[in-house]
Order: sequence, then structure tokens, then C-alpha cells
Amino acid sequence: MRVLVVNPGSATLKCGLYQVSGPSVTALWTGVVDRVGTDTAVFRWQSGATSGQTEVIAGDVSAALHQVLDSPGLTDGPDAAGCRVVHGGERFTAPILVDAGVVEAIRALGVLAPLHNPVSADVLQTIQDRLPDRPIVAVFDTAFHRTLPPVARAYALPYTLMEQHGLWRYGFHGIAHRNVMEQLRAHRQACPARLITCHLGNGASVCAQRDGRSVETSMGLTPMEGLMMGTRSGDVDPGLVLHLQRAVGMSSAEVETLLNRESGLRGVSGVSNDLRDLERAAGAGDVRAELAMQMFAYRAAKAIAAHTVALGGVDAITFSGGIGENSATMRARVGELLAFLGVELDAGRNQQDDGARVRRISTDASHVEVYVVRVDENAQVAQETVRLLASSTAEV
Repeated sequence: MRVLVVNPGSATLKCGLYQVSGPSVTALWTGVVDRVGTDTAVFRWQSGATSGQTEVIAGDVSAALHQVLDSPGLTDGPDAAGCRVVHGGERFTAPILVDAGVVEAIRALGVLAPLHNPVSADVLQTIQDRLPDRPIVAVFDTAFHRTLPPVARAYALPYTLMEQHGLWRYGFHGIAHRNVMEQLRAHRQACPARLITCHLGNGASVCAQRDGRSVETSMGLTPMEGLMMGTRSGDVDPGLVLHLQRAVGMSSAEVETLLNRESGLRGVSGVSNDLRDLERAAGAGDVRAELAMQMFAYRAAKAIAAHTVALGGVDAITFSGGIGENSATMRARVGELLAFLGVELDAGRNQQDDGARVRRISTDASHVEVYVVRVDENAQVAQETVRLLASSTAEV
């Protein structure tokens, strides 16, 4: 089956056409539109050894999708479409076939994910309009964490309030965490019983998995909870939010912008949210850039250590995401802080990238296996789309 996968962000659209045959997923064509909503939006695509790039007019992500669907690489058309959706709330705990009611329910969940769900709803509507005779599946980032036990899912708030308003820890990056686990299981021919997956990038989260099921994760009601990220603060004292509103005079919208877009690596360094920029700045003596990197590593290691509580220890740790996959320096920083758990990275393995999708970077003597896994969310969405459609056909 040929599946069009659409992975929308607030200012970026990633997409691809995949051939799914059983467990095998092959990318036939991939594309990305960057800087959506600006005058310099760029559409880059690749099909086999052929690639191209062009400037496009894309005022929003849906407009960018129209550009994608008009691409020559998609002239034959897909058999189905799958779309990544960040927040499924309490209703969507598994992939689902999309209809008008599902689109509106996803839009309504924008109250919990204002930067993501409204965009996903617009994208799903566009796919429906452009591919009216194709089945469309929504795959949710929160769905993988539906197995969180009550002790991990609840906040220490009045229980009736949480029930009334759906104030639970939902977790995010679930598609990525599941993809990493499945790749590692295939590589080792077995899934570690106690696995901690670390998705480190502009967005970052940690997930504790017991026998391939999520039992704890660092993100909560929204993607703002947990680790320090590229522009998000991660965990802060709730009293800080109140102080910013009462004493500093910031509005709730201004606080949201501060914590979502102006904090994290960018906020502490004052340089950038791109780790490569910080490494160059720190190398030139920038103290704040160095502090930002130290904080990122420290908080990641602290979260990994905390997640061992949910598992009663840890057998394996993985690094994925833009930082986790590409920064040997950051992996080394985190590994050093976890030495007390028996983590021992091999400096040569950590530095050398042989292009493998899964590679071990810990020493043979390390008490905890450590891997770098090149996550592929789009392939995971394609696979889950086909699984749902196959099960729906079987039920009929």
C-alpha cells in the first residue's frame, strides 16, 4: 500500500510517500516545507537519487500542503493518507479513521495544544478536500502513553477537577518513542525489559518503557512540561508563572510565549536554540552558551535517573532526535552524569557514525546498554495507518 504521510508543525510541514509491505516501509518520495508563513518559505523534496528545491508561497501549513500535493512526485497519488496529530486528549487513544467529526474534535483539543492541533485539523481538512476517495488515518502522539499507570498519569490536584476537565499527564512524542523501541527490538531481536528512550531536539522528552509499553514520561498535560528544550523552559515552579503575572505584569498570553518560544537553550544562552550555534559560541568563550548546554545535559540526565524509579532500574537507554542523534558531545555530557548508574560510553563508538539506523555507543563492560537510534516518525505513521486499515478491513 502507498501511504502519504503528513507531519505538520506550526511553521514546518514534513511529508512523504511510503510503500508499506508487511513490516517493510520504503520511502518513495519525501518532502519538507520550511519557514511556512514567511516570505522565504522553501519546499525541498527527494525521490531516490533525484532532489529539488524551490521557493513557494505558503501563508500557512495548509497552503504548504497544497504545494506538496501538486508536486510531480505525487502525480500517481497514494492509496491512503496518515497524519501525525500531537494531542488526542482522553478520546483518542489509538489511530482512527478520519471523518468530519474527528477533525472537529481534534480542533477542539487545541485548548490543550494551541500550537499544534488547530494546524493538524486544517491539514486533515485539506487532505479530505484533495483526496476525497482515500481513507485518512490520524495517528496521535499521546496514544502511546495511554498505558501510563494512575500514579504517573495524575497530578496532585483535586481528583474531581482533573476528571471534570481532563487534566491528566498525557505525554507526547509517543510516535517517536514507539518507533525507537520497535527499531531497537528488531536490532537486538528482543526488547529490553527496562528501556528509557530519550528524544532530544528542539522538543525533548524521556519515556520509561517496560516490555515495550510506556509507564512514565516527562511531558504532561502539554508539551511544555519536563526537560529543558530548544525554546521551551520545561519544568518551572508554578509560583513563577503567578509571579510573572502579578508582579511583573505579564498577561497569560505573554507568559505562554515566554515559556514556549523564548526560553530553553535560546533563552539561557541569548544566542540560539540550535545546539550547533551554542557549541561554536561556547568554543569562542561564551559563558552563557556553555551554561545552557550544561543545563540541558544536567536536566536530561536528571530525568533519565528519575525514570529508573518507574522501572526499578534500567537495562538500556537510547538517544534520538536532532540533538540526540547528531551531538556526540551532548551524549557524552549526559553519559558522564549517569556514570553512577553503570553507564559507560565508548568514546570511539560515540564519535563514529557509520550510518546505521541503530548503533551501540556504550562499552562492552557498561552495565547499561546505550544506543543511538535514527527515529523515523513518518515511517511509523505509515505503518500504523496500514495496521488500522488492515484491521478495519478484517472486521468488515
